[in-house]
Amino acid sequence: MLVCQQLLIAQTATISGNITDVRALSADTVYTLEGKVYIKDGGVLFIPPGTIIRGDKDSKGMLICTKTGILAAQGTPEQPIIFTSSEAIGERQAGDWGGVVFCGNAGINATGGSASLPGLDAADGAYGGANAFDSRGGLQYVRIEYGGGSSTPANKLAGLTLAGVGLGTLIENVMVSYSGDDAFEIRGGTMNAKYLVANGSVDDDFETDLGWTGNIQFAAGYRDPSLGDASGSNGFESDNDDTGSANTPKTNGVFSNVTLLGPIQDIFTEYDANYKRAAHLKNNTELKIFNSILGAYPVGLMVDGMDCEANADLDFIKVKNSAIAIITDSLVENQLLETQLSSLWNIESWYNTPEFDNFQFDSISGIGFVDPFNATKPDLRFESTSPLAVAGASFDDTDLDPTFFIPTTYIGAFGQVENWFGCWVNFIPQETNYDFPGTTLAPTIAFFSFETDSGSLTIDFVNLSSSSDAYFWNFGIDSINTDTSSLVNPSFTFPDTGTYFIQLIAYGCTVDTFITELVITQEGGLLIDDISYIGEFKIFPNPANDRATIEIYATKTTEGLISIYDLKGQMMLESIRGQLSPGTNHINMDLQTLNPGVYIVYVFNNGIGRSERLIIQ
Repeated sequence: MLVCQQLLIAQTATISGNITDVRALSADTVYTLEGKVYIKDGGVLFIPPGTIIRGDKDSKGMLICTKTGILAAQGTPEQPIIFTSSEAIGERQAGDWGGVVFCGNAGINATGGSASLPGLDAADGAYGGANAFDSRGGLQYVRIEYGGGSSTPANKLAGLTLAGVGLGTLIENVMVSYSGDDAFEIRGGTMNAKYLVANGSVDDDFETDLGWTGNIQFAAGYRDPSLGDASGSNGFESDNDDTGSANTPKTNGVFSNVTLLGPIQDIFTEYDANYKRAAHLKNNTELKIFNSILGAYPVGLMVDGMDCEANADLDFIKVKNSAIAIITDSLVENQLLETQLSSLWNIESWYNTPEFDNFQFDSISGIGFVDPFNATKPDLRFESTSPLAVAGASFDDTDLDPTFFIPTTYIGAFGQVENWFGCWVNFIPQETNYDFPGTTLAPTIAFFSFETDSGSLTIDFVNLSSSSDAYFWNFGIDSINTDTSSLVNPSFTFPDTGTYFIQLIAYGCTVDTFITELVITQEGGLLIDDISYIGEFKIFPNPANDRATIEIYATKTTEGLISIYDLKGQMMLESIRGQLSPGTNHINMDLQTLNPGVYIVYVFNNGIGRSERLIIQ
């Protein structure tokens, strides 16, 4: 059942019950999932680029594609599809809603070849079969945020659960953030995937079991130091099944070009005590890891139990051409490699087998990442001085299927130049406004502070912008050639005391401008006056066609300046200057001269700039 409600600014709709017909959502509507929504009995759900679907917290909304349904969610790098919490900015938490589930018809190793997911209807939650090429549709350029929740802890599923999913299901460019359980849980099946990101989830980044036999290349995992799970939070967790049986197919899937970082930046990092291992291989798994980097956990790799030790000796478990970086300072009890306390097996000798070409580091800094722990825009590429920058990956192993894996010269998810993140990822979903259609990109926010010595006219500007990688500064002097900068943190010497308007434009996936008034006093003191008399503004309709209305709230009679820029920072419409009255003001914009695309609308008042995203269809 689809119930629509037309609002003044954003059209919304509720999705509940079963989807048994062919249905297509619309990117101009913000949807809410109420309760468990099953796509079943030949039902097909198409989700277009830029669509926002919010999971209801109270009913633990969840979207389940059953063995008899199709879910086709195909976003683009510029317009990803977003599944997120129904809660407001600042109030979202891991596990707010249930998450996204695929149940497929590919093989699993449960007795009888089938099983049912906990917490779901037994028939609709069933998975497993004999169709290795089964297709349930797929996800591409999709973010899933704050899922993995359940009213009953024992029934929690992952942010994205892939149960018995076959090779015909497309899973590429998917980011799971702040799941209340695992980020990605793969229960059997044959599915392959590329370009996956696990961010800030509570339990494991990638859990594999029940006979998964597929391939995954290019994946990254990040953790929130404050979020850990009582069951133990790991990067990889892999089992053949819960009992460690020899049931077939064995869990022998392959990962390559993965970088998983835990919460431990240095010996002073405080983190949840439930963090355990970058990779925990147990219960008779035969998982294979190539060309990857694991680090920043209390333990790097645990090969757990005699069955797994035997699998490693027989080359069924593989860890090759990979690096483990664990802080092993004398002040901490971390360890690089681990087995059961009673084990006599020499894991160090196995891991360091010369033919495996593995690496060890006793610090994260030793790897030489560019900016691995940046909370808003981490950069896992290598510095030119990194010892891994020229470390050779290898794709010679027979378990690396040449029809799937793309050979690289580097290990880990990224090289020195290669960076597949792009604008579709968002590491700060807590700050993203999902109330309006089309707001699916991580917002670029321009902001700065400053430092100076007493009595000096030289000001050191401290760039505090987020989700940005290029900048333009204007320091408010007459000569345009000498009072601008493109540096991240510039210094500028002002000619005299006085008042200057400082402008910073930050360029990222969107563009944002911050303008403020800087007062340099005779004594060398500094003041920045926030004197804006307008609040947040709204644009409707958005997306728009030929016209749009800007709604601005003013606290007093004042003047506003409205400008429209493209994503490259070029002004596309001449600025409109208008008188604003106290209360709500409406300004109509003629957009007929603008081509379809994404733009940034700025409203300036008394030197302060505010921005909103506008989509023109």
